[in-house]
Amino acid sequence: MSNQIEGSVHHVGQTEERGSNGFKVRVLVVKTDGDYPQTIPVEFTQDRVSKLDGLKPGQRVTVSTDLRGREWQNSNGETKYFLSLNGWRIEVQDEVPEPGRPSPVADDKPDDLPF
Repeated sequence: MSNQIEGSVHHVGQTEERGSNGFKVRVLVVKTDGDYPQTIPVEFTQDRVSKLDGLKPGQRVTVSTDLRGREWQNSNGETKYFLSLNGWRIEVQDEVPEPGRPSPVADDKPDDLPF
Protein backbone atom coordinates (compact mmCIF):
# COMPACT_ATOMS: atom_id res chain seq x y z
CA MET A 1 0.00 0.00 0.00
CA SER A 2 1.81 3.11 -1.25
CA ASN A 3 1.02 6.67 -0.11
CA GLN A 4 2.56 10.13 -0.17
CA ILE A 5 2.99 12.54 2.71
CA GLU A 6 3.50 16.24 2.05
CA GLY A 7 4.73 18.66 4.68
CA SER A 8 7.83 20.12 6.24
CA VAL A 9 10.80 18.40 7.84
CA HIS A 10 10.31 18.53 11.61
CA HIS A 11 13.20 16.27 12.68
CA VAL A 12 15.83 14.00 11.11
CA GLY A 13 17.06 11.24 13.41
CA GLN A 14 20.44 9.56 13.54
CA THR A 15 21.01 6.18 11.91
CA GLU A 16 20.52 3.36 14.41
CA GLU A 17 21.52 -0.29 14.13
CA ARG A 18 18.92 -2.71 15.43
CA GLY A 19 19.52 -6.33 16.25
CA SER A 20 22.68 -8.34 15.89
CA ASN A 21 22.57 -8.39 12.07
CA GLY A 22 23.29 -4.64 11.66
CA PHE A 23 19.82 -3.68 10.39
CA LYS A 24 19.89 0.12 9.85
CA VAL A 25 16.94 2.44 10.61
CA ARG A 26 16.67 6.24 10.44
CA VAL A 27 13.53 8.22 11.27
CA LEU A 28 12.29 11.32 9.46
CA VAL A 29 9.50 13.26 11.18
CA VAL A 30 7.28 15.23 8.79
CA LYS A 31 4.77 17.83 9.98
CA THR A 32 1.74 18.13 7.72
CA ASP A 33 -0.26 21.30 6.99
CA GLY A 34 -3.96 22.02 7.31
CA ASP A 35 -6.46 22.59 10.07
CA TYR A 36 -5.21 19.59 12.03
CA PRO A 37 -1.45 19.25 11.40
CA GLN A 38 0.04 15.86 12.14
CA THR A 39 3.60 14.99 13.17
CA ILE A 40 4.35 11.72 11.36
CA PRO A 41 7.44 9.52 11.87
CA VAL A 42 8.59 7.71 8.73
CA GLU A 43 11.26 4.98 8.91
CA PHE A 44 13.93 4.69 6.24
CA THR A 45 15.85 1.41 6.36
CA GLN A 46 19.10 -0.12 5.13
CA ASP A 47 20.54 1.67 2.06
CA ARG A 48 17.67 4.21 2.12
CA VAL A 49 18.91 5.87 5.34
CA SER A 50 21.29 7.99 3.24
CA LYS A 51 18.31 9.62 1.46
CA LEU A 52 17.90 11.77 4.59
CA ASP A 53 21.44 13.18 4.45
CA GLY A 54 21.43 16.97 4.11
CA LEU A 55 17.76 17.49 5.03
CA LYS A 56 17.06 20.48 7.28
CA PRO A 57 14.10 21.34 9.50
CA GLY A 58 11.60 23.50 7.66
CA GLN A 59 12.27 22.12 4.18
CA ARG A 60 9.11 21.23 2.23
CA VAL A 61 9.12 17.58 1.19
CA THR A 62 6.99 14.89 -0.40
CA VAL A 63 7.71 11.43 1.01
CA SER A 64 6.60 8.22 -0.74
CA THR A 65 5.77 5.54 1.81
CA ASP A 66 4.55 1.98 2.25
CA LEU A 67 2.39 0.94 5.18
CA ARG A 68 3.63 -2.33 6.68
CA GLY A 69 2.09 -4.58 9.31
CA ARG A 70 3.39 -7.72 10.97
CA GLU A 71 2.43 -10.29 13.56
CA TRP A 72 4.75 -11.56 16.28
CA GLN A 73 4.28 -14.12 19.03
CA ASN A 74 6.22 -13.74 22.28
CA SER A 75 7.55 -16.55 24.47
CA ASN A 76 4.27 -16.59 26.49
CA GLY A 77 2.29 -17.33 23.33
CA GLU A 78 0.76 -13.85 23.18
CA THR A 79 0.30 -12.46 19.70
CA LYS A 80 1.30 -8.85 19.10
CA TYR A 81 0.71 -6.74 16.02
CA PHE A 82 2.98 -3.98 14.77
CA LEU A 83 2.50 -1.24 12.20
CA SER A 84 5.22 0.83 10.55
CA LEU A 85 5.41 3.51 7.89
CA ASN A 86 8.42 2.91 5.65
CA GLY A 87 9.81 5.62 3.38
CA TRP A 88 11.33 4.74 0.04
CA ARG A 89 11.61 8.09 -1.76
CA ILE A 90 11.83 11.73 -0.74
CA GLU A 91 11.53 14.79 -2.92
CA VAL A 92 12.58 18.21 -1.62
CA GLN A 93 10.05 20.82 -2.78
CA ASP A 94 12.01 23.88 -1.67
CA GLU A 95 15.07 24.87 0.29
CA VAL A 96 15.09 26.67 3.61
CA PRO A 97 16.63 30.15 3.19
CA GLU A 98 19.64 30.86 5.39
CA PRO A 99 18.98 33.31 8.24
CA GLY A 100 19.44 36.90 7.08
CA ARG A 101 19.38 35.89 3.44
CA PRO A 102 16.28 36.62 1.34
CA SER A 103 14.49 33.82 -0.46
CA PRO A 104 15.42 33.60 -4.13
CA VAL A 105 12.84 35.50 -6.20
CA ALA A 106 12.83 35.81 -9.98
CA ASP A 107 12.44 39.50 -10.74
CA ASP A 108 13.48 40.79 -14.13
CA LYS A 109 12.29 44.37 -13.53
CA PRO A 110 14.99 47.05 -13.35
CA ASP A 111 15.47 48.81 -10.05
CA ASP A 112 13.89 52.26 -10.43
CA LEU A 113 14.57 53.55 -6.94
CA PRO A 114 15.98 57.14 -6.92
CA PHE A 115 18.83 56.26 -4.53
